[in-house]
Amino acid sequence: MQRFWVMVIVLLVTAQGVMAQKQHELLGWVVTNYKNNFEDNGVNSFGFRNIRLTYKGAVSEQLSVLMTAEMVGTKDKRPVFLQGWLNYKFNENISARVGQFKYPFGNEAYPSLITWKFISASYATAGIANKLGYAGGSYRDMGAQLTANFGITDNMTLGSKIMVMNGNGINVGDDGGYKDYVFQTTLSMPMNIKGGLSLYNGTRQELIDLNESAVSVFFEILREDFTAKAEYLSAAYEQGAGLKDITPAGYYAYGTYKFLPKWEAGLRYDSYNADTRADVSEKTRFTLSFGHYFTKTNRIMLNYEMPSGDTANIFMIQFYGIIE
Repeated sequence: MQRFWVMVIVLLVTAQGVMAQKQHELLGWVVTNYKNNFEDNGVNSFGFRNIRLTYKGAVSEQLSVLMTAEMVGTKDKRPVFLQGWLNYKFNENISARVGQFKYPFGNEAYPSLITWKFISASYATAGIANKLGYAGGSYRDMGAQLTANFGITDNMTLGSKIMVMNGNGINVGDDGGYKDYVFQTTLSMPMNIKGGLSLYNGTRQELIDLNESAVSVFFEILREDFTAKAEYLSAAYEQGAGLKDITPAGYYAYGTYKFLPKWEAGLRYDSYNADTRADVSEKTRFTLSFGHYFTKTNRIMLNYEMPSGDTANIFMIQFYGIIE
């Protein structure tokens, strides 16, 4: 492993010689919001969802670099190194990435936050996909990934990604001799239709090594004026000591429509069973979304969440400000 990292460093230093081919881009964004909980003693507050600064650079035609600092993370607001990678492009179809980045599991949260159609992730995405990296980091971990895309026909593409990661979240090394594995395959079809499958298998170190696995199946239609997504996620967490595995599962489905060039409305339904052996571990929710786009990425979004049971409704308003 030491030889591997030395090789990456040497590759970077060597590539500095191609100064004429370098391309640099600095990207900053601020996502700030207000949340109103309609519960009697609910917490209503202003806050920051994200303040991020990202550097992207093309060192050569094959090698690119990305680094992101999260300026709002812990309570004391210290900057956190959120992600960073080296990406090497072997050819038009195959590339490799090493560093800290989003693992390719699931579909709702995998694209950039700027493209999310709802402020909060669905229960299943937050309860399963986000927890594959234990130390936070918004669906990120440290590892290496191989990506391959191949055209089946002129308008159909098969894509696949496989990542080997520590499984402990961002800025954390592995605490054992095991690695976690994530695999995703997608089929892109005409009319901007895509389907996909994600698989995860890993080990959690406690007093003994415990196995964890997860699966995601998704479908989406992404058009300029209309989007639709649906996804089913499930997981199995070994408990040891003869205890039954915990098997959370859930799904979501949503649609959005731009009824005017800069105005968009959407509706999402999601359901999730955490399998926590509590009296109530299953929950559902409807979410109404309404947004106005100032530019393609700068927008203001309003969400009204209506959870099942005795949980109070929640109103949120969020502003996305991006500077490129």
